Amino acid sequence: MRQPKPWFRKFNDMWYVQTGRRQVPLAKRWDCEAEAYRRCHALMLQQDIADVRDEREINVTSVCGAILPQAQ
Repeated sequence: MRQPKPWFRKFNDMWYVQTGRRQVPLAKRWDCEAEAYRRCHALMLQQDIADVRDEREINVTSVCGAILPQAQ
C-alpha cells in the first residue's frame, strides 16, 4: 500500500493529502511544505490509532481461552 504524501494545489495555493477518497487541506502557501508534512504525519498517526481501536482487542486472556481447549 502506498504511503500518502502531501501535494500542492497551485490554483488555490494549498497543500493537501489524500486519505482514501478524501482530500484533506494541510497548509496554506507554497513555503509551508514542512508544516504540511508535519500535519500529514500527525493525521496518519491519528488514523493508525483509530484503525487499531477498531480491530478486535487481543489480550492474554482471549489468547489463552482460545488455545486452552485445543491443548486439552
